[in-house]
Amino acid sequence: MIHHHVWIFLAGFLGAALIAVSLLILWRRGYRIPGLGKPGEYKKVLVAAIARPFGEAAVSLALEMAGRRGVIETLYVVEIPIDRPLEGEVEAELTQGMDALEDVSRLGRSMGKRIVPRLERSRQGSRTIVELQKKGAFDGIVLELRPAVKSERIDRKIAEYIRENATCPVVIISGK
Repeated sequence: MIHHHVWIFLAGFLGAALIAVSLLILWRRGYRIPGLGKPGEYKKVLVAAIARPFGEAAVSLALEMAGRRGVIETLYVVEIPIDRPLEGEVEAELTQGMDALEDVSRLGRSMGKRIVPRLERSRQGSRTIVELQKKGAFDGIVLELRPAVKSERIDRKIAEYIRENATCPVVIISGK
């Protein structure tokens, strides 16, 4: 039997996902979301993931943000715990990241856009995303969070850090 707090979590998560999808639909139809420019207005968009595959919704949104002329880069961050060496054996994680980047590149090609892939090792994925955004002069970030991979509390902290420290609009999509 599912406990009461699990039902509350599921209801909250589904409510947040419904709001996010509704706002994206309105934005695509021309409704202005504060802090987010018009479709096709972005020169460089970063689609970021921390130890998880990229979702089609995040890539589709980045394609709309960048339009025909904008550049899209994907960043897959392999987070390595402090108790493991940064250059240590993380072959499985790196392989998973490379597979995710290949999948998203294939998805981009099927949608008519070349997507530039990037793989990074990091102790703190959220900090790596912000540093790359600033260094690469990205004017938009799309981050898809999937609570099944990490806890909701950790995902919320990642999202808050990126939103507070990035120098561009950050769109966070709650995925499955």
